[in-house]
Amino acid sequence: EMAGFKRAYTVTGQTYSRKIDCFVVFSLASLAATVCMICLDIRLLESRKEIEEPLEKTQIGSSAMAYLRNPMRCERV
Repeated sequence: EMAGFKRAYTVTGQTYSRKIDCFVVFSLASLAATVCMICLDIRLLESRKEIEEPLEKTQIGSSAMAYLRNPMRCERV
């Protein structure tokens, strides 16, 4: 409490339980897997023309085929 921490480990030395590392890494990996799946779903839906990105005012079509639109926002995610 003196350093402003709400919780502290009662007995620690220079090492601490590796369970904390596992919890943090698992949480980050779970978040990354969720974001990856959402991005993949968006790209697949866009390729099947089930959803489309809005066309920007300055955005033109593909350089090779002008009637096709290049995904801009979807690729950034």
